[in-house]
Amino acid sequence: MRALSALALAGWVGLLLWLAAMLILDPSAFDNLATADLPRGMTAPAFDWGTRLALFANAVVITAASALVLWQGVRLFNDLAKGRVFGEATARHIRMMGFAFLISAGTSILGKTVMILLVTLGNPPGQRQLALSIGSAEILAVIVAGLLLAMGHILLLGARIEAENRGFV
Repeated sequence: MRALSALALAGWVGLLLWLAAMLILDPSAFDNLATADLPRGMTAPAFDWGTRLALFANAVVITAASALVLWQGVRLFNDLAKGRVFGEATARHIRMMGFAFLISAGTSILGKTVMILLVTLGNPPGQRQLALSIGSAEILAVIVAGLLLAMGHILLLGARIEAENRGFV
């Protein structure tokens, strides 16, 4: 499991290093990547370095929320690998993974909004845009979060009841 943790961390750091390298070595490719998800008809001016750095920071926040989901998953599977299937710690990890999915969905929605705002900030007044978009990935993340939160809560109650019953015997 430590190898899986290291692999997840290496993937996240690798993604951020790739974005940073693109930002420094090929700013036009970074600009194209930043504007790839713009709604149709939305134009973006040439970016200055401040806008590029703000877009990079926005990407860091979004990917950090996704890394939080992976980290909670690794912690959960570490407990499961140790045979602690119905313990309180496992239930807490499932609940925390649910919260992490909620955070990830929220940062994805807000991150897209901030990205569009940053991209169009250089447009003349009247052409700046603010858009809020919720896609199927965010809806799925919220559904998964709800299921994990419910399952974690039920497992936590079950673990507490089991501990109480063990105290009687």
